[in-house]
Amino acid sequence: MDGTTSGRTEPVAEDLGAARKLHIVLARTGLSRFGSFRDRAIAALTLIVFATFVLVAPFRPELAVRLAAKDGHDGAFIEIATVVVLLPGIGIGLAGLALRRTAAPWVRVWLALWTLAAIFFASEECSWGQWIWGWETPAAVAGLNRQGETNLHNISTWLNQKPQAFGEIFIFLAGVVLPALALIDVPQSSSVLRGGRASWILAAPSLIPAGLLHGTTKVCCWLVGPQRLTLGAPEVQEFAIAWFMTLYLWSLVGRMGQERTDIRAISASPAGS
Repeated sequence: MDGTTSGRTEPVAEDLGAARKLHIVLARTGLSRFGSFRDRAIAALTLIVFATFVLVAPFRPELAVRLAAKDGHDGAFIEIATVVVLLPGIGIGLAGLALRRTAAPWVRVWLALWTLAAIFFASEECSWGQWIWGWETPAAVAGLNRQGETNLHNISTWLNQKPQAFGEIFIFLAGVVLPALALIDVPQSSSVLRGGRASWILAAPSLIPAGLLHGTTKVCCWLVGPQRLTLGAPEVQEFAIAWFMTLYLWSLVGRMGQERTDIRAISASPAGS
């Protein structure tokens, strides 16, 4: 009888262990939390921004062009909005580094890299405060900078186009394509999408609209017509990247906290013990 009992309980324990791992992995990717307030807010906010751009660009193209002006000209509303949008992401990233704990130290490194990228992005957009305080560009910097401003992205493509290209590829693959595949076909998804580091790196499915927003700006910049100067304007593309970055940081820090909560709940439950 004892042997029969032990033979029955061992596979059950294995099943519980597998279910626990699956639950944690799904919490990382956001697949099990798509109905949470955070994910609903991320998707809803993006759709509102998306709809605003789509409505303003074709019906008020002159206004859209003025709002998308570069380098502080004509108000440069969208360029200023890019900095403003990045500030919450920076705050969330710093708070996550200070307050959150995770079993994987590399996840904190990943979070730190994205937070630093957001700080660099926001600082470069406002020329490290030059727009705000209006100081004169140092002569040494002005001689190297194509626009005579106190920033680095106008000095080298390694500080501008190349990081931007990396971000755009990441948004397309890790922010749209792979999360969509995981969301559509969860039971048959490969281990690359379901476990290990990929489950942290991938954006949650709630960020797919943000990825599509950026994709729309890229498509419009390749078209011939007024949309190239409105939805496809460089400042609109940069805003879409900043929007995705802030939501990605919010989602990543939220998933770190959710995993910690899930592990505690499962460990405390009779089934997880």
